[in-house]
Amino acid sequence: FLPIHAAAARGNVDILDWFYETYNNVLNLLDEENWSVMHYAAASETPNALKWTIAKGKVAFKNKQGQTALHITVKACRVENVEVMDFLDKVGIITVEAIDRLSLNTSGIGEKSSINWKTHKGNTALHHAARGGNLEIVKALCRHPYINYNIKNSEGLCPLVIAASRGHYECVEDALIHAAINGQTKIVALLLKSNRANHDTQDKYLNSAMHYACAYGWLPIVKLLTEV
Repeated sequence: FLPIHAAAARGNVDILDWFYETYNNVLNLLDEENWSVMHYAAASETPNALKWTIAKGKVAFKNKQGQTALHITVKACRVENVEVMDFLDKVGIITVEAIDRLSLNTSGIGEKSSINWKTHKGNTALHHAARGGNLEIVKALCRHPYINYNIKNSEGLCPLVIAASRGHYECVEDALIHAAINGQTKIVALLLKSNRANHDTQDKYLNSAMHYACAYGWLPIVKLLTEV
């Protein structure tokens, strides 16, 4: 744990600037668990240090547990930081090319997106969010176009099964709406198996999963929702 890590954890951008201008390669410095400056910035209570670190181009480190900064910020329940990283991934600042340079074993854009990166235990950021039951973070992650709801960890569990098993049914209901928007029939079918999840739940626009399935033309999902 180095002084620059302390500055990042507390969001002290002026000190980060000083380190960056004074020393070479400070953003490559890791602690004993391979936490980078960005990991500590992701855990900070404000997004200032995280934005600063990303602006310097350091986005792809994993620690010894295989956790990225996104995993860390989700586990720390930093909603604003999650939204910062989600936006940057969408617009390509956390790029497919950057991931390819790391020689990650990926097969498609959904897997290459940092939203679906796994830890050594196979957990994605959505696994962590589902386990914690933080609805705002689940919503932020589920808005991502390449989110994989059905990705399984080393125990064979997908995020929404974890959420349901822990009684976080609001998280399951929100995911149902996003699955309907994206035409993910298998995910909708899986979520509907949980009789505690309300398929009539409406979002802030007063639209339900059925509204979106009809609007986007997903007939198989419309049929599934009608049969419930």
